[in-house]
Amino acid sequence: TLFPYTTLFRSEHPVKRIALQPLTDLEVGALARRYLRADRLDPSLSLQLVQRSRGSPLAVVEYISAMLDAGILRPYWGEWKTDLTGLEKLSLPTDVIQLILRRAEGLDESIRTMLGMAAVLGNRFDVAQLSRVTETPERELEQALAPAVAANLIEHVEAREFSFVHDRIQEAFLSGLSEERL
Repeated sequence: TLFPYTTLFRSEHPVKRIALQPLTDLEVGALARRYLRADRLDPSLSLQLVQRSRGSPLAVVEYISAMLDAGILRPYWGEWKTDLTGLEKLSLPTDVIQLILRRAEGLDESIRTMLGMAAVLGNRFDVAQLSRVTETPERELEQALAPAVAANLIEHVEAREFSFVHDRIQEAFLSGLSEERL
């Protein structure tokens, strides 16, 4: 195993992994419309999302978020306008994990460190346990994690528990840790 101490952090919640097939082109468009709450999308935007996401639902949402952040996709009188020139110039990684890490780079270093430690604890982690590991008071820890929730990297699942919104986000934070830090 990667971590010699994984038995210390076992959760009583069984983990179930569900493998999904890639979305079809129509499903990518439907997901994008639903995410943007739009009746229709510019066909060039749909094509870009199909090509860039390769049918991954997580990638569709990440690319839309990156386009919104860059101002390439913006609301306009009840529909969405795509700046095609800007889209052509937009340099987005082809790997969705790189997109996620790019968004995480906007977080304070201390928050990224906490998320790395949380990733070691598992996809789902308890505030009390993370508090002990980071030696940070629980109340302070919950406030520190708020930007990660706002960035859609983690979410509240129960009163004192958080979860990474996708297992690949947890993997990204794990991969960012040195062997010494692990």
